[in-house]
Amino acid sequence: MDCKYLEQGNEVLRLEAGQPVQANVTGAVVKRYSIELSLQELALVTLKTSGLSGSLAIIDSAGRRVKGLIIDHNGEFPIAFVAETAQVYGIKLDFAAGAGCYILEWKQRLTVAEQIRENSKPRLEGQRIIRLRRELNNDPRAVELFWREIKRLGTPLLEENPDNPELALCTFLWRGMEQNVRVHLLFKTVLPNEYEMLRIEGTDVCYTTVQLPSTGRFAYRILVNARSGLPPDMDSTLYDRLIFFASAQADPLNPRRCFSDSDSRYEEMSLLEMPAAPQQPWTSLRSGIACGSLKRYSLQSAKLGNNRFVTVYTPPGYSRQAPPYGLLLVFDEQWFLTRIPTATILDNLLADGKIPPLVAVLVGNGPGSARNRDLPCNRLWAAFIAEELVPWLRQNYNITGEPGRAIVTGASYGGLAAAYVALNYPEIFGGVLSQSGSFWWQPPALTGQLHNFDPTQPNYMVSLFLEKEKLPLRFYLEAGSGEIDLTGSGRSILAANRHLRDVLLAKGYEVVYREFQGGHDFLSWRGTLAEGIMELTKGW
Repeated sequence: MDCKYLEQGNEVLRLEAGQPVQANVTGAVVKRYSIELSLQELALVTLKTSGLSGSLAIIDSAGRRVKGLIIDHNGEFPIAFVAETAQVYGIKLDFAAGAGCYILEWKQRLTVAEQIRENSKPRLEGQRIIRLRRELNNDPRAVELFWREIKRLGTPLLEENPDNPELALCTFLWRGMEQNVRVHLLFKTVLPNEYEMLRIEGTDVCYTTVQLPSTGRFAYRILVNARSGLPPDMDSTLYDRLIFFASAQADPLNPRRCFSDSDSRYEEMSLLEMPAAPQQPWTSLRSGIACGSLKRYSLQSAKLGNNRFVTVYTPPGYSRQAPPYGLLLVFDEQWFLTRIPTATILDNLLADGKIPPLVAVLVGNGPGSARNRDLPCNRLWAAFIAEELVPWLRQNYNITGEPGRAIVTGASYGGLAAAYVALNYPEIFGGVLSQSGSFWWQPPALTGQLHNFDPTQPNYMVSLFLEKEKLPLRFYLEAGSGEIDLTGSGRSILAANRHLRDVLLAKGYEVVYREFQGGHDFLSWRGTLAEGIMELTKGW
């Protein structure tokens, strides 16, 4: 990247659409820019960096953070947001010590008219909405009283479904005069426009009523001035996804939050737990129990050509003189430290005597898009785990050399990687714990694209196991009822997991297979991780 000019000092520079600015940076420094937006105008901003690390934050006129991102590698960092009111927003670039350069550009702007699409009427109405419509005919205070009730009850409104007790009626609400308000359930497969809201004429009440499994657990956000149609998928461009979700925010009428590391509702999600959602007794911190220890390392990998962070969990009372401990190796370190509280889960299982003491190792991803290259059936990644990481662990920790007491686990691409690593190194790992493993994946050589799916090609992971004699492996596989495909492509996690299960059973493998009511998300995985660990540690 060629950065030639612009030394701005400490002043705040105005950013104009389509006019990129460039700067050289030496040492720890903060750079500030301003961007002026009209009411509900959308802005897509990109930052390209070389040799720099730090953070980018969007700040409103009151000094509050709206959104942000971490800068941890060379490349492009796009961010999109929507103006709640007509105001000047700040862009704060906070660089750590170092030397490099960057290009900042206001890439795209969309007015409200360019974002709005015609919405469709919801197909269902809950009893409370039906009653509100009746009350509007007789009581001028009906809307005011309705919102008082909602403030007391919170949202969404859950009602019994007389036609199907396994599906509850769930009514999402939004108060305001904005157009095209819709709900996005994280990783929930939906029909086009199913979650778009309708405003009751002459009021500020927007709603949509849908049917959801009474045993489900969901994370969701509200989108304002959202586009109609299906949400972006893996084939959509990054810019399309950012623009679609630019106004996504936590539900202001629901006080329950999840996956939040920020005080900005644009960086939070709302939590919806259905009445019969299964208990998750292992995920909450408990007082009065012994806790394990966490230690983080940065390891240099010759196989991968870069550094990786690794966090090691040792159980309470860990000792080098004790009999060797079992091993639990987990991919996606950050996910399994934060969105899935792995250390807390292990502490609780150990306190209740549900599992034997073990050492858990959480392996971090590389910078940028490294995860998408490393985890899907990558021989170099598998070699890094087996030939670099495991020897280092055995040298520094008291862990077993028995494959029957070593489990490799992950979610999504991590589940795919867990099966692949065990397939290639059964002398190290004898247990595979896959949560919603992406077994639809096919090598780019077959499809021509990294994430593309060709239904005419065979299931790749299935073909790998069919080619080999039965190995000394045990499996815990799971997938969600909502992990299906409505586009007709056949790229379904649920179907692919069922297919792999059937083939493994036919080959004589020991397989525990579970399906949960939910989608491709951490809310389900954090509860079922404990089930998988308990299953695969039986007999240790």
